[in-house]
Amino acid sequence: MEPWMLLLGAGIALGCVSGHLYTAPDSCEGRCGEPFNEEDECHCHPGCEAEHNCCEDHERHCGPDGFSSSSGSISERELLELSEQLYRLDHNKARPSDIALNPQHLAGPDETGDKQDRSPQPLYRYVNEELFSKPTYASFIKLLDNYQRATGREEEVTAEELREQERFLEEVMKTELMKKLFVFLQGKNRYSSEQEFLQDLNQMWFGLYSRGDGERDSSGFEHVFSG
Repeated sequence: MEPWMLLLGAGIALGCVSGHLYTAPDSCEGRCGEPFNEEDECHCHPGCEAEHNCCEDHERHCGPDGFSSSSGSISERELLELSEQLYRLDHNKARPSDIALNPQHLAGPDETGDKQDRSPQPLYRYVNEELFSKPTYASFIKLLDNYQRATGREEEVTAEELREQERFLEEVMKTELMKKLFVFLQGKNRYSSEQEFLQDLNQMWFGLYSRGDGERDSSGFEHVFSG
């Protein structure tokens, strides 16, 4: 499986199980039918229409054709079946003959915090470098030097780095498995267009958040693949 699929799987799984990908205080996304709370900016409880205090997107998320309707709900079984389908559709992944590992020392439970390097040799004994010329691999690799390793220092995203992010998303969306994922989510009323889906992916993977000192110093992509 390609490495970016790990990030995709985590984000989509969390979003699908909960019924949404993001929840904002002024939105009913993921809040349909919740109890009334006077501290909320707007409301999504069953009586909000009569009380004229619903969030603006109440109908979209909580109406008969909204995310919480039976046609738009996503079960754990469906999510499991989808993940199996996506794995089978990943024709771009490395084959067993493309990679050879050198596992070396198997650390025990009492060694997990050990600072001694018990596996000094490279983890990979062999990698078929032809993999790196595939469009998804090549565009993925270009992203890896875009981040500062230290937390607490705000990321400065350059125009070139933004283009690299866009290129990666473009290449990913050309794959059969991402087309399948979009069709599934569109059928569940999560997205009305591929552009809307791309915007969500971009925010999920590359949207900046703080891991230290209030600075926008990290993203989902960086945290998973760059440490």
